[in-house]
Amino acid sequence: MDTRFALPENAVVDGSYRIVRVVGSGGFGITYEVEDINLGTTVALKEYYPFDFGDRDGTTTVRPKSDRHRKTFEWGRTSFLREARTLARFDHPSIVQVTRVFEANSTAYMVMRLEQGESYEAWLKGLGRPPTQEELDRITNSLLDALEIIHKQDILHRDIAPDNIMVRQDGTPVLLDFGAARRAFSEMSQSLGIFKPGYSPHEQYSSDNRIQGPWSDFYALGGTLYRAVTGRAPQDATSRIDTDAMPPATRAVSGTYRQSFLEAIDSCLKVRHSERPQSVAQLRSLLHEPKPHSPREAEHPRETRVVQGTAVSMRSLAIAAAVAVVFGGTYGGFEFIRWENSRRSQEHEVDTSRETAIAIAQRLATLDAERKRREAAQRQREIEADLRRKETADLEPAETERRRKQETERIGADKVKQQSAEQCERAQRLHLKGMEAIEVGDIYSAREFFRIGANAGFPQSATALAGTYDPAELAKLKVIGLEPDAKAAQGWYDKAQELRATGPLRACEKVELRAPPSPKPDLTQFRDAYISGDGLAYVIIKDEKVERIFRYGDESRSAAKLGTRSYTLFTCNAPRILSPESEEDVAILLKATVVKRGELQFADLDAKYVTMCNNPLVKSAIPKN
Repeated sequence: MDTRFALPENAVVDGSYRIVRVVGSGGFGITYEVEDINLGTTVALKEYYPFDFGDRDGTTTVRPKSDRHRKTFEWGRTSFLREARTLARFDHPSIVQVTRVFEANSTAYMVMRLEQGESYEAWLKGLGRPPTQEELDRITNSLLDALEIIHKQDILHRDIAPDNIMVRQDGTPVLLDFGAARRAFSEMSQSLGIFKPGYSPHEQYSSDNRIQGPWSDFYALGGTLYRAVTGRAPQDATSRIDTDAMPPATRAVSGTYRQSFLEAIDSCLKVRHSERPQSVAQLRSLLHEPKPHSPREAEHPRETRVVQGTAVSMRSLAIAAAVAVVFGGTYGGFEFIRWENSRRSQEHEVDTSRETAIAIAQRLATLDAERKRREAAQRQREIEADLRRKETADLEPAETERRRKQETERIGADKVKQQSAEQCERAQRLHLKGMEAIEVGDIYSAREFFRIGANAGFPQSATALAGTYDPAELAKLKVIGLEPDAKAAQGWYDKAQELRATGPLRACEKVELRAPPSPKPDLTQFRDAYISGDGLAYVIIKDEKVERIFRYGDESRSAAKLGTRSYTLFTCNAPRILSPESEEDVAILLKATVVKRGELQFADLDAKYVTMCNNPLVKSAIPKN
């Protein structure tokens, strides 16, 4: 569940772009349809707003969720800006066009051409039938042209999938959402790499991207085409490493599409990346390779000469024999040369294949060494998994399945509960900010806080927002210069009723709103005077009817060193310790007045204190601390 707060409608970013609506969101940002105020055009604006690391606190500012997320947040923002500047260099109809990049609201934005269309996944479902070979060729060829451009710049997409390809109304595709920010997070956190089950090759499940290359994007493209021709997503790459049970495209839809097209899809989906196409040119030739023709037997037509008459001259026969000899020798020589060239070509192909095999073997050896290093970190988990399998080996399959489902449901319920609690807490916090704004008469700010909460689905914020437009409620608040709007009020009252019935945060109303913690009392003046007083000083504490006199000096400061969180005052040498952690003691300290030596009141207080302490009745009444 996405708990992020998108920018509200009509909000203005960087003084140039007015928000119209949200058109999409991913794990690392939100994309809006916006109006370019200066040019009067409609464009797309993508905002860097990572789901796991970013937060918006009721304003337009996007910040790290906590200090421990700050470095990762800033690293991802830098990569976001780098990706935008990289995309701005490309000019191809199948690569999303970036026209501007800038920083605002403590985050980053990229301005893009607003593409009209639907995702590749939605396009497939909307057809109501399998796509034709012609439709797939048109889309695939455009995507290959785009990949060829970015691969030449040593850039990988890393996130090709049906939901990251848009199909325009004219049937042409455009690649969206390059994976720079995700790659930055995986490199920064040294966690698992960026991947999408079914469409990412196994090498992207590792944070080490040294074994990734164009073949990684080809796997994802092959998975996307597999989804198109078979109607289902490919199996996850990690589940195919030991045993590959996924039906190849050539068997799943044999006869429906061009055979070379299906074979190319299967080549892209090879588990070993060395067995996949290594370049766009190679993949393009596989997709469009013509079917081989059966060798044609050479036939030599026989000519039959009909010689009229009864006599054939010997000279004619000799000439004919000579021509036959010359023709036969020439033809034989030609056939020999053709055979020799064919033999040499086959030998060259064998040598090339041998060199390729050696290179592949060397590459596999390098990958195997790298794999062994990665597997060392997983051995402990594999040992633990084996132990768990042994413990459950004697259980019935039904019982094992039941336990697995229970655990999956429990984990899912806990995750939903945690997300719901966080979302409720955020909505409640915004609602309380709105109430605080009401208390100080700032109705405009209150409306903004309530509007954000209501748009997130919090019924109480919708009701409160209606109250800021309701003529009767505004009259109670006695706000001057703010026009009521009965129609807007009724609209938000209706919205609140709808949210209470079906809203995502309707259960939050059952939770009592928690007011923010009271600020700690300011004891700075008393503390400074108490600690840094020069010599003897007196402390006057006035209650409603009684004025109490305490004093402190060197003995007070010495006593304070034993407990720096409390203050030690003396009445006739009887110490009294006041703690800032006690509400009762804080109330006393807030009433204190410190009179240092040399001030006008000091002599009078000194005389009173001596007289008081010489009185036996006073001494006997002093409580022992």
